[in-house]
Amino acid sequence: MKIHILGPSGSGTSTLGQAFAQKHNIKWFDSDKFFWEDTDPPFSKKRAKEDRIKKLQEALAKEESWILSGSIMGWGDFIKEQLDIAIYLYINKEKRIKRLQDREREHFGKRIEYGNDMYENHKSFIEWASSYEDGSMDIRSRESEEYWMKDLKCKKVRIEEEISVEEEIKIVENCF
Repeated sequence: MKIHILGPSGSGTSTLGQAFAQKHNIKWFDSDKFFWEDTDPPFSKKRAKEDRIKKLQEALAKEESWILSGSIMGWGDFIKEQLDIAIYLYINKEKRIKRLQDREREHFGKRIEYGNDMYENHKSFIEWASSYEDGSMDIRSRESEEYWMKDLKCKKVRIEEEISVEEEIKIVENCF
């Protein structure tokens, strides 16, 4: 079982990935762990493309079954041939942005407030995430993710409504 869950930031890809992996006792990976260097502030330095590819290949090769959540467009295309299922999650922009703001506040507290060390990063991240619906092919957008999924040979599942994680898991389980 090799599953990739993608969709805009805040749509629940990590939440579903973790929950499904825990229920089925398989390894879950988040693409951010490969994409970003471990820095403080976090998410401020991209890992070199070759390094993230190598790290992801090595991690996935150790597992018979796995779930990968998040975007790997432009650097993780090698998994396309390995996938059994690709799941596209989407919820509306307002709910996504609210989730992202709440998550950032929970993880980083006052660091994201005006004048503090993560304010500019947080502001840029929210602006970037807000551009998903209208973005073009040169960024992570609905258009670019739809294009990335177009030539997948595996089963494709779309969940484009806000439902519980338990309901999402049942939808995925029904694909096997």
